[in-house]
Amino acid sequence: MERWLSEGERVEEAVPLPGGWTSHTRRLDLRGPLCRRSLVLRSFVKPFYVRHAEGLLPREAAVLRLLAGTDVPAPALTAVDPTARHCAHPSLLMSLLPGTVRLDDRDAKARAGLLARQLLRVHRLPVDAGQRPRTYQAWASPERVVRPPGTRRLGLWQRAVDVIAGPPRPYRGCFLHRDFRELGRTGLTSEVLTRRLEEYLAALFDRYG
Repeated sequence: MERWLSEGERVEEAVPLPGGWTSHTRRLDLRGPLCRRSLVLRSFVKPFYVRHAEGLLPREAAVLRLLAGTDVPAPALTAVDPTARHCAHPSLLMSLLPGTVRLDDRDAKARAGLLARQLLRVHRLPVDAGQRPRTYQAWASPERVVRPPGTRRLGLWQRAVDVIAGPPRPYRGCFLHRDFRELGRTGLTSEVLTRRLEEYLAALFDRYG
């Protein structure tokens, strides 16, 4: 990993960062001749992600390059090692953004507005054909859908399964952040999550049929 540091820099400390479950993420505190700085090292260690790292990490690196210079706040790419040639595990090295992980409901309304506005920026990002990420792929399958116990809307869930099982519907493509969510909030019990998801599905079917 040190091959990607500036001349004279060294890692003083590696601090685990909370919030991720697909990988181990650490803040690397660096000291150099002129200044100190921090980078983030994201490493795939789970077998599933290690197997798919050669596809996943280069795509992530390409998206970070695409976002550079836009008004969407994103880390700056430093290096990527999808085959673990230079690191112990397939890894991506990037700059550190300010902020903290929030798992409480404080200022939830204000934060929801900020998240929504940021999501609009993501969707409106112009992407030419040469930079376009791969075509959207559904990661769900009919056999993996589990109806929530106690739901009174079995018909709604069956309709969702039928949509997943069918061919993709016509759509207008846009830049999509498919992992844009705020989970882990203390007020989101399984019942609340089920109700919100069912409301979301019903709204989608009402609009798009």
